Amino acid sequence: MKENSKGNYKFKIAAILFFLVIVALYLLIYVAPKFSDAFVETYTAELGTLDVDYKIDYLCVRNERIHTADNTGSITKRVKAGSLLRNNSRVLNVGGLEYHSQIRGVVSYYYDGLESKLTPEKLEKLKKSSLHPKEDAEYELKKCDSKNAEQGDVIFKIVDNSEWYLVTWLKRDAAMEIVQGKNVTIELDDADKTQLKFKVKYNASDGVEKKKSNKNKKYKIIFSCDRYYSKFSRLRYGKARVITSQKTGIILETDSITKEDGQKGVYVKNKYGDYVFTPISIIAEVGDKTVVESRTYYDAKKEQMISTVKNYDSVKKGVDSKDVDQN
Repeated sequence: MKENSKGNYKFKIAAILFFLVIVALYLLIYVAPKFSDAFVETYTAELGTLDVDYKIDYLCVRNERIHTADNTGSITKRVKAGSLLRNNSRVLNVGGLEYHSQIRGVVSYYYDGLESKLTPEKLEKLKKSSLHPKEDAEYELKKCDSKNAEQGDVIFKIVDNSEWYLVTWLKRDAAMEIVQGKNVTIELDDADKTQLKFKVKYNASDGVEKKKSNKNKKYKIIFSCDRYYSKFSRLRYGKARVITSQKTGIILETDSITKEDGQKGVYVKNKYGDYVFTPISIIAEVGDKTVVESRTYYDAKKEQMISTVKNYDSVKKGVDSKDVDQN
């Protein structure tokens, strides 16, 4: 009887151990990955469009004519600011004396004293130091007195809107992406984020070689516009966004891109819950976002079709940034 009891006891112990091993394996194979997945940050890849753009500081240059009062008196305005007038159009009256426009353009009741210094004829001579107001003379946009004028006071100005200019300086690599003679969209930093079509009239980086010695050098770029913008007569110094093109594809977070065996890619969750390295073909990188081909693309030799990320894929966030080639 004692030997039989010992045998049963050993059997029970072995059964319990076997059961515990089975449970451990189950937890290791099925539960642990799901538990660890709870700590993996992901995002959803989606189709979208990215603006390929460059932020700039600009200087606005226009052909404009200041009008001053020849007499003293109260002012009676005949036209509103922003009105487009022909040459010799009546603008206002000062003490009974009528004043007319001397050029065709848009009427403005603001001036800054730089109208004769910053003209289209002087565009080529402008230097990078012109991009910001001088420290010893703080820039000020002044408003014409709307009620009374003394002799010599600025009473209005006419701004030629047939062609006006934004001038900037950009480092070599950015400057070389803006093609002379092509059209670009510029988004002004106003309350409405106004976008206007400009032409790249001049680009000093045109024909420049990519050498280390000129990588950080800045090159002058001149954009010209013939579009009407109600507030353009008040522009002088400002910030804007130059949009050179728009690219459509799958939008990825740039810091989730890594490399395996020289191939760029991201980790995508498959139907089994595993994160699998998936190769990508980059269309454009813009800051912290990258647009890539969707579903499939051909390799560099255009011989093999490669499966890639698709709409609504779950992508692993922030792969070690040291593995990401940003160049």
